[in-house]
Amino acid sequence: MKQPVMDPSNLADLMEGISKGSSEQTNENCADVIENLDPIPKKINEIWCDILGCASFGQDEDLFDAGGDSVSAVQVFSEINKEFGIQIDIEELFSSECLSINWFSDLVKQYLADLSECNMVQGTDEKSSTLES
Repeated sequence: MKQPVMDPSNLADLMEGISKGSSEQTNENCADVIENLDPIPKKINEIWCDILGCASFGQDEDLFDAGGDSVSAVQVFSEINKEFGIQIDIEELFSSECLSINWFSDLVKQYLADLSECNMVQGTDEKSSTLES
C-alpha cells in the first residue's frame, strides 16, 4: 500500500503545537507524521520481521546481531528487491560491515534515485532526438 506524502503545512502546524507544548492531540499528530514520514525503512522492518520472526528491530541493529544468518540476509535482500520492484546486485550485501534497516533503506533510496535520474536523462534524450527530427 502506498503511503501518503506528508503535507508540509501539516508539519508546520505540528511543530507549532510542539513548541507551545500542546496536549495529546499533538502527540497523536506527531505519531501520524512519524508513521508516514518514510515508508521505506518501515517496509524493510516488516520484511525483517516476516523473515526473522520478531516484532520489530532498531533502525541501526545489525541483521546478524538480530539473529539472522547468511541465508536470512539473502532472503531479506531478495524480498526487498521484489517489494520495491528493483534489482540491486547481491554483491551489495558484501559491501557493508553492518546490514541494518538504515543501510538497506539507504541502498534502496540510492538505487531508486539513480533509476529516476537515468529515466529523466533517457526522457530528455528522447525528447531532444524527437525535436531534431
